[in-house]
Amino acid sequence: MASPVKSKPKRPYTVAVEGNIGSGKTTFLNYFNKHENVSIFTEPVELWRNCNGYNLLGLMYENPHEWSFTFQSYVQLTMLQQHCQRTHHPIKLMERSVYSASVIDEHFNWLTSYSDTSIDVIIYLRTMPELAYERIKQRNRSEEKCVPFEYLKEIHDFPRRLAIL
Repeated sequence: MASPVKSKPKRPYTVAVEGNIGSGKTTFLNYFNKHENVSIFTEPVELWRNCNGYNLLGLMYENPHEWSFTFQSYVQLTMLQQHCQRTHHPIKLMERSVYSASVIDEHFNWLTSYSDTSIDVIIYLRTMPELAYERIKQRNRSEEKCVPFEYLKEIHDFPRRLAIL
């Protein structure tokens, strides 16, 4: 007797919320927490703060030249884990995605070829760097105290520079 064909579970409608540090991504996502048909996946900051006892987020801000690749690699892994995490809700909202860390191009190309990281919509919250900087100060994460305003401005201006190229 032939075994029944198992159907592939339907993927939820997936939305990635992108934006600069302090742009309001978490606040935006928290608005949808009251809806029963939505799964919310915020950035796994606590994992980044404790990767086998290492605070990769803090190390990256303290010495980006030394720690950026290690940090981005771990961010990419944790984002992929969230992409692959199943949910029974029809809508999945994610704070950032594997698409926001695509600077590791070959790694990114491989994982998007061999994993279902499909997203239906990307929402980019464009926030003035001055407001983002104030929010970061109010949030008061110890790792972010050394983030200079100029860094936020560069990130803010980056999409505009890409459009010019």
